[in-house]
Amino acid sequence: MVELILAEKSQDERFGPLGLAKEVNRRFGNRLRRPVDARQISVVLRRLDRLGRIHLVRKGRPHWEALYSRQGAS
Repeated sequence: MVELILAEKSQDERFGPLGLAKEVNRRFGNRLRRPVDARQISVVLRRLDRLGRIHLVRKGRPHWEALYSRQGAS
């Protein structure tokens, strides 16, 4: 579900787990047993980063969410 949403984003658009969690719940909420939260989406994003499908733009901190992009950081 996350990959379907990411496929629609532009190459240079930045996104984080909070926004993606809201989007997954909005689009696919009727298919889920319970709503996803940002921690679950964060695990998926880290996995996609490790596979090279997306790239980390800004590392997350306790008061900032991590930001990713489909295109490598320049």
